[in-house]
Amino acid sequence: MIVDVAGAAAALQAADDILILTHRRPDGDTAGCAGALCRGLQQIGKRAYILENPEITRRYAPLIVPYYPPEDFVPAYVVSTDIAEEKLFPDTAEPYKGKVDLVIDHHGSNDGFGKKTSSGRMQAAVRGAVRCADRARR
Repeated sequence: MIVDVAGAAAALQAADDILILTHRRPDGDTAGCAGALCRGLQQIGKRAYILENPEITRRYAPLIVPYYPPEDFVPAYVVSTDIAEEKLFPDTAEPYKGKVDLVIDHHGSNDGFGKKTSSGRMQAAVRGAVRCADRARR
């Protein structure tokens, strides 16, 4: 099901124990979107983490590594960021194939693998939040 920004926000506000996925060979889009989303969710009191991605580079690690979950974390809601299809999942995300609740992606080729998909504007808004947070830290 395609949802707009308000629908995606409502789904996230209703969820807790949220796990956020990034794609293979993570770049700034997936890492930035995941990091900003996780930080924002935590700031509003949600228990949210980013699944460890062993392919993260030193350049993007600061965006997601601080948000890796504790070992005993059990997700109840799974979100993917900047992932057009499940074949782009890193090995650590294999157990979540067929279990993604919300897909946040801007690719026209997205195959709609999640229960809900929000495209374009949602990811652009999250990327904008990352840029603002980066500027505020400097």
